[in-house]
Amino acid sequence: MADKKPLLIAGIISWIVVLDQVLKMLIHSNPIQTVLIPGLLEVTYVENSGVIYGLFPSNPVFTVLIPLILGVFLALYFFRFERKLVIVCTSLILAGLMGNLLDRLFKGFVIDFLNAPFLNPLIPTFNIADASTFIGVLVLIAFLISGNLKGPQ
Repeated sequence: MADKKPLLIAGIISWIVVLDQVLKMLIHSNPIQTVLIPGLLEVTYVENSGVIYGLFPSNPVFTVLIPLILGVFLALYFFRFERKLVIVCTSLILAGLMGNLLDRLFKGFVIDFLNAPFLNPLIPTFNIADASTFIGVLVLIAFLISGNLKGPQ
């Protein structure tokens, strides 16, 4: 696994960041609102200058510096593990952080465009980067709780 780890990490991060950025560019150039699956999934263009739920709008400490520090910590700590699931989850989290960080640095806000009405107001409008981060964190937490993560090798 060790020799394939950088390829796995780069592949996951690259695909998710590219998909996230391409979809955001498409939505930004044509801000539509449409129902994809009634009651389940809609496209709704939102510019979010904060973090989750719009907290700390336009505050670079919370929108840029903390995600950057968190990303470095995650990479340094979790990429030392050899378990593929840990590597995949960490890559998903980092891809999400990178996708939204690119928006914040180059646009000053994050483009959110996916809305799941049945989850409102618990889950606000989100994007591919958010979904990637959420899935990575959720699976990593489940893995940690299960006791299958003993520490880096």
